[in-house]
Formats: sequence, C-alpha cells, structure tokens
Amino acid sequence: WEEHCAVNYFMEGMAMFTTRNIGGWRGFVDSIPSDAILEQRHIGLYGSKANPVDGVDGGHEAVNGISSDVAGTLAEENGQDSIRQAVKMGLERVKGEGVKKQTWRVFDHRPLGRPLSPILFTGMRIK
Repeated sequence: WEEHCAVNYFMEGMAMFTTRNIGGWRGFVDSIPSDAILEQRHIGLYGSKANPVDGVDGGHEAVNGISSDVAGTLAEENGQDSIRQAVKMGLERVKGEGVKKQTWRVFDHRPLGRPLSPILFTGMRIK
C-alpha cells in the first residue's frame, strides 16, 4: 500500500507543477494525509488478508505482527508522514533538476474488472 500511495501522489504532484491553485504543488504535497489515514483508506478499498473486501483478499498484512488497526493508531499517534516526505523529496528533485517551467501530463491506467491487478502510471513532460 505504501508504494502505491507514494507513486500515485508523486505522479499527481508532477501534474500539479502548473496548477493555479492557491499553494501550488507544495500545497498539494502538504495536503497528503498521514500514513495511518492512507493505510486505512487502502484497506477500505482493497481489503486485507483478515478482512477481504467483496471476497477479494487485498494482500495487506499486519505490520510487524500487530493488526492494521493497532498499527494505524500507532502511526497516527506518532504523526508519521513518510509517504508525504518521500513524495516531497522526489518532486523537489524533479523540479530542481528540470527546466524552469515544466508541464507534465500524467495518467493512471487501471484494468477494469480486476481490482488487484497492477496499476500503470505514466507521465510525460510536454514543456
């Protein structure tokens, strides 16, 4: 779930380089939820080995031998935001090492009818 969330937010962040929203792409990064909230959302969508969604085992294991509910509570109490930090670091690198005015088009390709198949993210710099 961590890799999926990080890649998803990273790719969307590149598309946000040209946003006119207040705060720009940095505001987008600051709005990324904590790791605990992201994990809870992921389990809600894809399920876990203990609690499959619609009969589909999402393959989400307990973290370090503790249940995902307890792990999520611990992460929330500690304010962990490793995904947000990783995305921010990656976007700052792309922005800093690239041309001044970058414009990215980013796509999320999800196979229909197959919720657990890998999702392909593609991005192309057009400016």
